[in-house]
Amino acid sequence: MRRVALALMLTATVAFLVSSVTFALSGGPQGVMLSLAGDLPFASGARGWPDLPALLPVPPPDPSPPPALARPSGKALQLLLVLVWAAVLFHAIRASFRVRAAALGIRQQERSGTPDRPAEMLAMAGALTGAAAWPWIADRSAIAGMLAAGATSAFSILAALGDAGPAPEVPRRTSVGIFAGWTVVSLYASFAAVLTGQLGVSATLAAVIAVGFLLVTAINVQFRLGPMIGFSLAIMWAMIGIAAQSVGADLSVTLAAVAAIAGLAAVMVRVMS
Repeated sequence: MRRVALALMLTATVAFLVSSVTFALSGGPQGVMLSLAGDLPFASGARGWPDLPALLPVPPPDPSPPPALARPSGKALQLLLVLVWAAVLFHAIRASFRVRAAALGIRQQERSGTPDRPAEMLAMAGALTGAAAWPWIADRSAIAGMLAAGATSAFSILAALGDAGPAPEVPRRTSVGIFAGWTVVSLYASFAAVLTGQLGVSATLAAVIAVGFLLVTAINVQFRLGPMIGFSLAIMWAMIGIAAQSVGADLSVTLAAVAAIAGLAAVMVRVMS
């Protein structure tokens, strides 16, 4: 069962990395390559070539903006996305070595908690699968994107928490925590997009509401995770990026992000003391 769970997780890891990198590097619904092709002579029907858009029809995009965390513009959020890719890859490699060692009968002294269980790897596989599909769904429909982000964050939190048990048995895996923190921020970013695009809430109010719910969720999860602070660090990093982007445009969003950073910092001190 452990090998099957590992195979599913590795497959989902590859799917997530390919999907996320492709989406991040694409220029929009048509993608970079299709946009560049539009500048070529044969792309516009010249020289007897058929019109490229007629061959590759692109459905009209949803009025909601593309998911910012999956295609970030600010340096801080771009670095966070790269860190998430590295964390996911590291976790997959680490899990592979541990399962291989167990199959060979090699006993390892674990420093980061209990070994990976099949349930944890299956939860991670579900989270990675959802994360692979989420940006493409959210790029077309804000509501469907929020639902996909919700399922993804739920699976990622389950993977970070591991099997339910006493606090000392909670796995301290920073790599999974970073990924889980990123998915939770993605969920509430999608929630803010729904408030703005579907319910007509102002962008400022939607952002403040989303940050408030994000802070409550993050505090509750971090207390359950204990000293595994990668989860909160990823969220704080995202809040720093949001604050940096909004500091000159909307003071309310900046203050909400700073308040979230301060609140999570206090929780981190509490769980590590």
